[in-house]
Amino acid sequence: MSKKMRLIGPFLALFLWGFTEVSQAATVETVAIKGDPSPTGSEYKSFLERPVVSDDPTNEVAFLGGTEDKEKCIFKVDDANAGDTAACQGEDSPFDGKDYVRLSDPSINAGGEAAWSAKLVGGWRGVFKGDPPSVVSLLGDAAPGGGLLKEFSLAVITDNSKVVYKASLTGAGDANQALFLCSDGDGDCSSGTGDLDELV
Repeated sequence: MSKKMRLIGPFLALFLWGFTEVSQAATVETVAIKGDPSPTGSEYKSFLERPVVSDDPTNEVAFLGGTEDKEKCIFKVDDANAGDTAACQGEDSPFDGKDYVRLSDPSINAGGEAAWSAKLVGGWRGVFKGDPPSVVSLLGDAAPGGGLLKEFSLAVITDNSKVVYKASLTGAGDANQALFLCSDGDGDCSSGTGDLDELV
């Protein structure tokens, strides 16, 4: 054995031992299964979009799912399949009671608080969060750098309840989209006391 191998050998063995320990610590747990009852009582029929896992000790997950009753909801479910809904299509939104038409971009933080973007009846769009749900931003809100917010996507809620999202803009010249951060105040950057900042 070369001198080089004699020196590397112990470190390689230590690395492999550590890798084995980490691998053995990982576990796979079922959150939801098609055909099982959902928190609405109806059975899961489909799982839509990308699920998001929080840093909560119960491994709470937020995901958009469909049920046998043709409901589409953003579910908040832990590794014991216990949970609730954040919002369901057809339910009243917190914006003047306008129904949710389409839900997307579920996100969840370590406190189990969810955020999402949605299309509402009448062509309205917005970003929402919390339980009970509250408005973060809406179609037609003024952007800090000029122009008006139009369409929303990629909503993400941080562990301190700040919400980051992507929005397209109208009336902003060449800057037709940007990333925004809604924070502080009451968390409502539409008609409340929240602060809206343009990140990129």
